[in-house]
Amino acid sequence: RIANEIIELFSDGLDEPQGDVPLIHHVHNMKLPLRKATMTEIRNAEKEIRDYFLQKEGDADYNDAGNLTGPIGILNRAKLQEIRDVVETEVHIIRLGSIAFATNPFELFLDYGNQIKARSKAEQSFLVQLACGTEGYLPTKKAEQGGHYSAFIASGSVGHVGGEQLVRETLQDINELFK
Repeated sequence: RIANEIIELFSDGLDEPQGDVPLIHHVHNMKLPLRKATMTEIRNAEKEIRDYFLQKEGDADYNDAGNLTGPIGILNRAKLQEIRDVVETEVHIIRLGSIAFATNPFELFLDYGNQIKARSKAEQSFLVQLACGTEGYLPTKKAEQGGHYSAFIASGSVGHVGGEQLVRETLQDINELFK
C-alpha cells in the first residue's frame, strides 16, 4: 500500500522539477515574556542553598554548582527579572515553493513543533531550532508543573506563555506567506 501511494504521488507530477518557485524571506523580531520566578520559588531556592551548605561536609567544590543548578538558576532569574521583562527573539520565516522554514532560538518541547506543523498552510514545514542564539528549552505548562530538568527556570528564558505566543506568531507569519 505504501509503494502504491508513492507511485500515485509521482504519477501526479510531483517528480517533475519545479521552476520559478516563490522564495520569500521574512524576519520577525518577537518580544516574548521572560519566565519569571515567584517570591515563593525565590524563598525556597534560598532555603535549599542554605540547607545544602549546612549539611555539606568540607569545602565547596565543583560538584556544588551541579547540585544547586536549579536554585541558583532561580536566584539568577530573580536578578534578571528586575531589569528585563521580555526576551528579544529573532525568528526567520522562509517560503520556498510549497514548503516553509521557521527558525527560533529555543529547543522546543514537541507539542509546540507539532502545533506549528499541523496548522501551517505550507505543504510541509521545517523548524530550525537553536538558531540566532540560544534561549534554552521552551517548556509547556504541563512540563513546568512536572518539574523535569528541561522545565527548570534555569533551563530556559521563556515559559509556556511565551511558547504559546511563539506558536501563534510563527503560524501567522507562515500562513501569511501562503495566502
